[in-house]
Amino acid sequence: MNPRGFMKRFGIIVLVFFLVNFGNENLNVRANLDQQISTINQKYLPFIRRSCDPLNQSIETTKFYRIRIDFTSTSHSSSIEFLNSTNVLTARLMQVTGSPLNPGFYWNDQGDFQLGLWNQMPGQEMGMLVDIALSEDASNQTMNFILKKEISYESTVRFYLVNGKDLILIYEIKITQPDQQMEFGVDFSMLSQYLPNQGQTYHLCPMVWAIYYGWYQEAFYPRYWTSDIWTDKPAELYSSDDPNAIARQIDQAKSAGIDGFLVEWCGLGNPGGDLIDQNFALALNVAKDNNFIIAPYYDILCTKGDVSFLSYLIQKYGNHPAYYRINGKPLIVMFNTAAVSLDEWHNKLDELRNAGLDGVFVGMGQDPIILNVFDGIHDYFNLLNFSYYNGMIGHSAPYFGLLTDDLKPKFWAATVSPGFDNTPLVRGWGVAPMYIDRQGSNLYRESFESAIASNPTWIIITSWNEFQENTHIEPRVYYDSTYLQITKEFVHRWKNH
Repeated sequence: MNPRGFMKRFGIIVLVFFLVNFGNENLNVRANLDQQISTINQKYLPFIRRSCDPLNQSIETTKFYRIRIDFTSTSHSSSIEFLNSTNVLTARLMQVTGSPLNPGFYWNDQGDFQLGLWNQMPGQEMGMLVDIALSEDASNQTMNFILKKEISYESTVRFYLVNGKDLILIYEIKITQPDQQMEFGVDFSMLSQYLPNQGQTYHLCPMVWAIYYGWYQEAFYPRYWTSDIWTDKPAELYSSDDPNAIARQIDQAKSAGIDGFLVEWCGLGNPGGDLIDQNFALALNVAKDNNFIIAPYYDILCTKGDVSFLSYLIQKYGNHPAYYRINGKPLIVMFNTAAVSLDEWHNKLDELRNAGLDGVFVGMGQDPIILNVFDGIHDYFNLLNFSYYNGMIGHSAPYFGLLTDDLKPKFWAATVSPGFDNTPLVRGWGVAPMYIDRQGSNLYRESFESAIASNPTWIIITSWNEFQENTHIEPRVYYDSTYLQITKEFVHRWKNH
């Protein structure tokens, strides 16, 4: 995925390409690659048999109490640390008052929940309301906290039970001494006097997806693989409209434990989008014949913010045997959803549902607040801060639906990627350079470790074959099947822990 406009992406700007001849060397590379993939299959085939069926889906009922924390301070900075966060299922920032810097909550490296306020103008009150979902088990426990503040002034915390439209005060504490911290306990046994709320959570099979691009053919890039813009190429060159090539890629992906491709989709009414739509249909048919699943990766960037094509995808492809559905609803994962306001998304998705065209819509972002609108959350690329982001979203997303108005289930897909190098785009289109070193394969391993630790519903690999930005793991000239083997090892560990 890249930041340039759609018209540039698909070759309206004409470049002069230079031929590079791979000749018979490509056949030798393929033979070596086949042997490596065969070795991987023999080593890890048992785990494929143990993997759960992606069609094994259910929605479960979760009982919880909704607690509101009213946290105010006039100090320079103040925080609340939960000393045991086991019963905190999720949290939602409801309101901010005053002018604090980056108010909010997070989970630290030990998995403990914290709230923080930082004052731009000490002496003036700042505050926030944060709702948390406590598990039903909290009704017979005392939870311990530390309230801290710096310099002078004061901080106050109130805990309320949200019971329908009523707020019932559970506990209140205030500290006023300079540089003070105080440990305190809150007895939540009074919760047992009230019926817990009930909400829905997904129980989905753990799955691994790879983002797949179907634009490698003459219509997009004249002499596409023979251009000198590339810094790496597939081990065996192909055209994206070749069903044999797609079948081979599916076989390679399955050998690494990948369950499905999220195939980029770019709208209609333009040469690039129409061709990608044709290749998307082809990928579905090839996947059906190879026991593989497909879903669209709806690119808001190249559709220029047009979300009207969602109905087309659902109506034309939603019932295809290889199209992945959750409880009968077709999955659509979307790139760059921030290009459209959440209000507009809400209206559009409601319009689809009212027309009988419901789906499971996964937005992109690093703030769980988008789950007020979308059914799931992912990020395309987060190698710069994956530990913090995975920890934050991993704790918030799976139960976030408990704190939404409709109580619908939500889920989280963690992203892994090997690195980033957009030299081909710099050479071909003059975009600003960006480079994140693969560190051999260490960065990919680290991002996989972080993703698994966040307890995701799914893992998404960016990408299978984005050679413009060198995020690909597809077997290629310089790395052969190295990344398939790494993927296989981590998927095996994740699915069998």
